[in-house]
Amino acid sequence: MSTPFTLSIVAPDRLVAEVTAVSAVAPGVNGYFGVMANHEPMISAIRAGVMTYTETSSVTHAVVVGGGFVEVSGTRMTVLADSATLAGEIDIAKSKADLEQAHRALRGEDSSMTSEQATRVIELETQKLKAVKAI
Repeated sequence: MSTPFTLSIVAPDRLVAEVTAVSAVAPGVNGYFGVMANHEPMISAIRAGVMTYTETSSVTHAVVVGGGFVEVSGTRMTVLADSATLAGEIDIAKSKADLEQAHRALRGEDSSMTSEQATRVIELETQKLKAVKAI
């Protein structure tokens, strides 16, 4: 069995997860990267994407993060996310509706969203749907 480490995923509104994990994969700005116990210390920016982690029980979980930062030390990984949603918490119908509204905004149809907001919504909601394998 792999050596465990403590993984904390924190969003502005809550502690999303604090678990003992054996591995984690995060969406870095230059591509996905993996972390295991005793990883070299590092700090990295992350982009919107699906983060996965495997607990000591060998169960793998997915979390959609909306960007942020990761700090890794030998026995701890802390994710400070702009937003974070566990895959099991994702409302598929709402994600699809938000995605459609953002596409309408980019087409110039009635919307209170700016193009920049719409692009961010599309990126995040697409990642949510990928996390639940609904796309």
